Amino acid sequence: MELLERYLYEIGRRLPAKQREDIVKELRSLLGDALDARTEGRDATEDDVAAVLKEFGSPAEVAARYVGERYLIGPRMFDLYWLVLRIAVLCMAGGLLIALAVELATDTTTIEDALLRLTGFVPNLLTGAFTAFGYVTAIFFLVERAVARKELRMPLEKRTWDPRTLPRIPVRVDRVGPAGPIVAILFTLFGMWLFNLHPDLVAFVYSLKDGWSHLMQVPLLTSDGLAAYLPLWNIGWVATLVLHSFLLARGRWQFGTRIAHAALRLFSIGVLAYMIAGPALISSGVFQNLPDLAVVRTMLLSGIDWFFAFLIVVTSIDAVKSVVLAVKGRVPQI
Repeated sequence: MELLERYLYEIGRRLPAKQREDIVKELRSLLGDALDARTEGRDATEDDVAAVLKEFGSPAEVAARYVGERYLIGPRMFDLYWLVLRIAVLCMAGGLLIALAVELATDTTTIEDALLRLTGFVPNLLTGAFTAFGYVTAIFFLVERAVARKELRMPLEKRTWDPRTLPRIPVRVDRVGPAGPIVAILFTLFGMWLFNLHPDLVAFVYSLKDGWSHLMQVPLLTSDGLAAYLPLWNIGWVATLVLHSFLLARGRWQFGTRIAHAALRLFSIGVLAYMIAGPALISSGVFQNLPDLAVVRTMLLSGIDWFFAFLIVVTSIDAVKSVVLAVKGRVPQI
């Protein structure tokens, strides 16, 4: 009955979470009745199970019957898309609120200035929400259409669904729950928003006197460093969004996604190496007028390259791990 469990697993991961348990339970009962009718009391063979599953249809077809059409984003990915979109918009709004609070605390001298900044918050919020919607929708749309195009390019004789081609239920190390990819997507979207639209928020805030009215803001990033590295960061971020969108859709690590992850890690290593050798990212003038923070300034300026080197080591280990698991997954298990 392993084939039956693989079939139900593939259907279940395409269903909305609220309906999944009930639908899978119903399908298990229907398939059991169909199998009993076919075998007429004898023990069911794998051929019997495969024949019954073929009559029911592929997992995608069966899931679509229960879920229905979702237009732009298909039923297999719609619930994950909707969850990611809501969290992304909330994070975007939270980031804008933090930015507004910093601006009000550090660069507001009159009530008119404060009202002007508060008035501009709504357009910024709408722009941020549309930005999050655009990024998330485009990524999920491209992933779903890429899968559909792959299926259409298959020869007609290979499109006939064979239950024996169902992937095995992934082992623990290969399973991908929605939490990990969603967190990765949200952090990536936040990084893209912060460094592309509001790099000035990456700053050190301090007070010359007691009270919020005397707060000062000193940018930490250099314009030369940001101009040199931001295009590379954006390439890595877009690739990360695509990879984790695939993981959300598939629900498992596969050979291709592990190799893609390793390639992305190697790209990150190259970027980190360039950041060590290239223009300075942290401004040398930070904390310069604050004698009490001279030690912090020295540690920050001298330790940033060591921090990048540490990230290279950690990233290299992650890349090697991905390759090992990819190769291990291709080796037949005895």
